[in-house]
Amino acid sequence: MKPIPNTLNIEWGLDGLLFSKNVDSIKIDRSTLTLGIHNVDVLVIDTTQLLRVDAHDAKHFKYINWTVNRTTSGINLTSKENDISYSVFPNPVSEVINISLEVKKRSMISIEIINYEGKVIQNIITNLSLEGAYKNSFNLGELTKGNYLVQLKIDGKIYTEKLIKQ
Repeated sequence: MKPIPNTLNIEWGLDGLLFSKNVDSIKIDRSTLTLGIHNVDVLVIDTTQLLRVDAHDAKHFKYINWTVNRTTSGINLTSKENDISYSVFPNPVSEVINISLEVKKRSMISIEIINYEGKVIQNIITNLSLEGAYKNSFNLGELTKGNYLVQLKIDGKIYTEKLIKQ
């Protein structure tokens, strides 16, 4: 069931490549899959601004990953899913950035600040094993003014947000 207006962005991936966008389901012809392991995933992000809270900067999304093993005798399928919510604020930031996130199942999490050339400028969180809510503040006062990316890695899946340092 979609919200009205539809604020859902849907991205389907096959083996790390974008397969389809903004459709409710996909069909993959098994004859196009080589023998072995394949990964199918879907990321649904709700981009609505119609929330009943003030100053809400969180992203709400659901991610599901299926592992497809094509063998000579057929296909085996397993699934992993996670509800994730995160916020990075304030943005733009001058000194201290606040990060809060919540995951429904135990996940490995890393967060980095990256410049536009792709170089890691600062590791904020490295390999945190988390289930539930997490909130913390980090001092970015040493960071030079400019545009950066905040990269969240949650169980190997990467989510990126633009960050402006004033």
